[in-house]
Formats: sequence, C-alpha cells, structure tokens
Amino acid sequence: MESIRESFERINVTLISDEVALRCCDLCKQYGLKEDQFVSRYDAFTMRHNQSNNPTLQGLTQFASELHHEMQQRGSSTKKNPQTPKSHSHQSHNFITSKSPPGMARNLAGELVQAFGVDEKVAEAMKESAKKKMTSKRRTGGGVGTLSKRGVGGLGADVDDLVEDFTPPSSRRTTLSPLKSPATASGRTGSVTIDKKKIYSGITLTEDQELGMNMTSLDITVTEVEGQLTSPYKYMFEKLLDRANSLDSRVEFMSERILKSNKKDIAARMGESGDATITTATSTNNTNKTSTDELDFSDVGMATQGTALYAGKVYLNSTAGLRKTHSLELEGSIETSAGARVPLQLTPDVQCSLFSGQTVIVEGTNPTGTVLTAKKIYTNGSAPHKKTNAMQLKSIYYGSDDSITRSDLVGVKFMVVSGPYSVVSADGDMLDYALLDEFLNQVNTYKPDVVIMQGPFVDENSPLVKTSSLPQSFEEEFNDVMEKVGMCAVENSNTQFVIIPSLSDVTHDPIFPQAPFTIPPNLSEDMKKRIHFLPNPALFLINELVIATTSLDSLFDLNKSSVFFEPKDDKKRKKLDLLVHHILEQRSFYPVDPPSEHVQLDFENLKYIEMEARPDILIMPSKLNIQTQGVDRTVFVNPHTLARSGSKGRYVEMVVVAPSYNSMLERGDSAMFIANAAERTTCKVVEISL
Repeated sequence: MESIRESFERINVTLISDEVALRCCDLCKQYGLKEDQFVSRYDAFTMRHNQSNNPTLQGLTQFASELHHEMQQRGSSTKKNPQTPKSHSHQSHNFITSKSPPGMARNLAGELVQAFGVDEKVAEAMKESAKKKMTSKRRTGGGVGTLSKRGVGGLGADVDDLVEDFTPPSSRRTTLSPLKSPATASGRTGSVTIDKKKIYSGITLTEDQELGMNMTSLDITVTEVEGQLTSPYKYMFEKLLDRANSLDSRVEFMSERILKSNKKDIAARMGESGDATITTATSTNNTNKTSTDELDFSDVGMATQGTALYAGKVYLNSTAGLRKTHSLELEGSIETSAGARVPLQLTPDVQCSLFSGQTVIVEGTNPTGTVLTAKKIYTNGSAPHKKTNAMQLKSIYYGSDDSITRSDLVGVKFMVVSGPYSVVSADGDMLDYALLDEFLNQVNTYKPDVVIMQGPFVDENSPLVKTSSLPQSFEEEFNDVMEKVGMCAVENSNTQFVIIPSLSDVTHDPIFPQAPFTIPPNLSEDMKKRIHFLPNPALFLINELVIATTSLDSLFDLNKSSVFFEPKDDKKRKKLDLLVHHILEQRSFYPVDPPSEHVQLDFENLKYIEMEARPDILIMPSKLNIQTQGVDRTVFVNPHTLARSGSKGRYVEMVVVAPSYNSMLERGDSAMFIANAAERTTCKVVEISL
C-alpha cells in the first residue's frame, strides 16, 4: 500500500484511510494498472466529473464502473475480430496481385496486424478495405499519396499499398463535403445548443445585440507583435551547455521582473526604513539597504546568519511526497549561486502555489548552507498591460467622421475553435468534416470580425493517419481543409481568420515553438488576404487588444507538476484557477521544466514562448475543467474541442465591446487607456450537436 500512497502524494493527495488504499491496490491488480497509471487515470476521472481528487470508497466505485465499461468495450471489439497466432515461414513469400484471391489479402492483413500491433478497429477496417478492392471490377492505375516527412505510428503502409488497385485522383477528394446552406433568420441551423453553464460576462448582452452589432463595419486589423517566430528552424542540434545557458538567462530575467513588481513589499519587509539589517552572501559586512536597487541576491548554497533574498528556480523532488516541504528544491542562477541547488522548506504561515520550473524570489534563512527556510515567496513577474490613447480608440470604434453614433453598440466579435476538426467516417475509410462544416456555417450566421482556429487540422492521433490509410496525402488533406476555410473567408469579406498550428498536426514539425504553416498553394489571392498564418504560440493585436494563444495544453502539464500550499478551506476550483495565474505571472506559454515527454521543447528558442506584453485575452485549450474567466484585467478562454465525438463539438463566441465614448471624452484625447478586457467581454461556449 505504500507505493499507492506515494503515487497519490505526487499529485498532492494524502491517503489517510487504509481501507481506501487497499481498495486502490485491489483495482490496480484487477485491471492490470501500475500505481502511477492508476493515480493519473483517477485524477483525470475526477477532473471530468468535477470531483475532489482525494479518493473515497464511493468515488472509487464509480471509477471502477468506468474501468469495467472500458474493458467490456475492448472485449467486444476483440470478439468481433479475433486474432489467431500464425507461424511465419521464412521460406515462403506471398505477393498480392489483382488476380490473387480475396482471402489472401485478408490473411496478409491479419499477419501485418499481428506483427505491428494495430488497434482492432483499424485492423477490421483494413481487412474490409482489402476485401472490397480485391473483388472490385474496376482496375485503374494511380499513385499512392505521399507520406509526410513526419513519421507515422503503426503500419508504415496500408494493405492497399500492396494491392495493384488504386482509386483515380479525380475521385479521391471525397472527404470534404461542401458548406451547408446559410443559416436561417433565427440564427441557428440543425440542433445547435448553447451550454449555459459555461458563460463569462464582464458585460451583459442579449443574443440580438450580438448579432446586430457592427452593422457599420469596423476596420479590423490583425498585427503580429514584433519578435515572433516567422519561419522554420533547425532543431535537435542544441548542446547541453546552450540549453543550460538559455534556462539560466530566463531565471535572471524573471528574477529581475519579480523584484521590480514586488519592490515595495520587499523593501518594507527587508527593512528599507533601517529598522532591520539585511545580510547578503555577496557582501562581507552587514549593510542597511535604502532602496531595492541595492538589494543583492544571496548564494543559495552559502550559509547566512540573517534574513536574505534568494532568486532561483523551483524544482520538485520526485522521490519525496509533494505534501512534504522537503520535496521542494531551489536552484540558484549561475551568476549568484553557480547553479547550486538546496532543499526548500516553508514555514507554516507561507501560502503559495509552486510548480517545477517556476522562477521565484525567496525571503528566508539558510544558517547552515544546506537547507533554505522560506518566510515569504514572491512569484508575480507579469508584464504590464499595453496602453492606447483615447484619440486612437475613438478612431477605431467610433470613426473620425462621426459615421458611427455614440449610441451605437460597437465592438469586436470573435469565434474561437480548437481542433481536431474531423472524425473517422461511418464506413471507416475517410475523415468526416461534418462538424467543421457546421462551424463554418455558423460563421456565416454570426458574422464575426475575427475567427481564431487552432490545430490540429490533420490530427496525427486519428486512426487513419496513424496507419496512413487516407485516400490522399496528408498535405493534400490539409490543403483541402484550408481551401474550405478560404471559401468561408471569401463569403464573409469582413471576417479575418487566424490559423495556429499544433504539435499534433501531422503536416507540421512537432517542435515547440512552431513556425507558421506554409501557405497552401491552392489558396487564391483573395483568400490569402483574409487568412493569417501565425506561429504557435502567437502574440498579436486585434486593434488595441493584445491576444495571446497557443494550441498546446500547457495547463494540463502545469497541473501535474504543481504543489499547492493553500488554506484547507479553498475549493478545487481555486486550485485550477491558479494555473492561469502562473502562466501570466511567469510570462511564458510553457513555464514547466523539465517539460512533459510529449512536448519537444527547443530551449534555444525559449524567447519565442515568452509573453512580451500581458495579454488582454489569453486563449489556451485544455482538457482540464477550467472555465472561461476574468483574471485581473485579462480574459482567459478555454475553447474546448470541436470534434470531441462523432456528433458533438464545442467552440466559443465572444464579444469585446468598445470603451465608453463618454469616458474617453471626459479624459481627453491624450489620455492613455488600458484595454481592461475583463470588464468589456461577454463569452459563451456553444455546443454543436448534429
């Protein structure tokens, strides 16, 4: 039972009851799960059902029921497609031609499936495909779609690649259905419903007000913030020393920002008034500091007799339980501490949220040089908000020629969606984009100013992509999706589209940060004017609004590497909300170190994942049950997933209204305004049901 207790401690949960621990062990044995696997799956289960991750007998019973249901599904699938072990002879080599019997193709499919371990459903689809093609009367020549430069899992080629029977190019492009007819006057087509539980309102608007906004079109501009990644780069060539220097430079940069953001509090606590003496490891004598500019950071590994300031990066010791203070370590920078790392203990009155890779400033003592005891931890180094003068704001929203009256409701309308955008079709031989079609149909109805679309567009996790079973190449599939988006952009001449890649896009390099997509050759010049291909992550401007977005689920990895020292009466919702604060305070789209194994982070290009300015709107899809919310003056948006099942998906509609005309008039044209999007935004999650 100790191993299951230790696994739960790694996610900040302490098992008190032996009965609960014993039940967890029984479930591990019953379903063949290792302790860490069991804890990860149970934590995900509680996230989905909005429950506490502290296990109870009732919760474990529900979890066991879910595991049993999954096992039954796998069992039924295996019964439909039993795999009989076959002996492989090295003396016999069978080649399939158009004259070979259908049974031979099916047998070879079974052998390949057994050899490479393909999923049962995919195996069944491969056998049926081989059977249909071998019995077809039409025999036409043609080539097989080329594979992407990115490797694919499972079989390197489908059984169809071994059969002399190919679909002509003219009939291949059947995966993308045309756009549906425009929506009716009611504003919705089919059975499209709105999830009322997930609505954020900084300002209250009716649906008629949203649809009727901007009858006089605003001049919307999409502008990248300077210093963004613009082109592909070489990766997998970094040296360990370069990696260490990049991480160390970030520690020094963030420690300066945190010191600047908290200078008043630090100066007061450290005795700026002269009531206290500050001891630093970099000076031989004790001195009374009179300003924060004179405060030095101490060596984390050097003994000091008084209270000192330490800057460094927090790491979690995986060998100790996260509920124990000695599971934390602080690693100083190369300049101040020569990269030394010491255990970090917290006094009982310290309340904070920490994660692995977080840069912090610690006020504490280290009398022996072996253990640092923290009295106060500073974490906030967030960037300042961008300011815009009143004259420019009036020109953007109300016009310089009084074409828009002061009483008109004006603002920027957004639609935000995250991939994947397709599911496997009913017959199992192509990708079905019905949900994407319905989303683009809603674009025609809602007529937003900006549509932000995040990848993956051709998902590497799709069974057809894993087995390279698409009727065309991955690049052709992506180009067709972009052409579909381009057609919608042309139909809505006042709408700008922003395209963000994903690490799961099979047509893109799986490295973070990612350069923008290469513009598909099949897009017309009119389409290119309305579609903006940006990097992942991206920081850009929509008029005066700073938008930050990434398709990477950073919050999920952040949650796994976090430890919370908060009051016991705080609810779990508070814990999840703190993750958004971490992103903003650390000025990074992915502040976790070391990164998760599924994130191939290029450390030489860390500058491209930093937030140069605090965003007014932060868009990050996440599997966690984190709601759209206002964080100080920033709006956080979780767009969810469009194709999360065969017939259901979600996206976000959002409106940011213009600043008050009267307030700008009162303060004068030279007055500077912070966007304060949290008080100007209304946001709702729309669920599509086909």
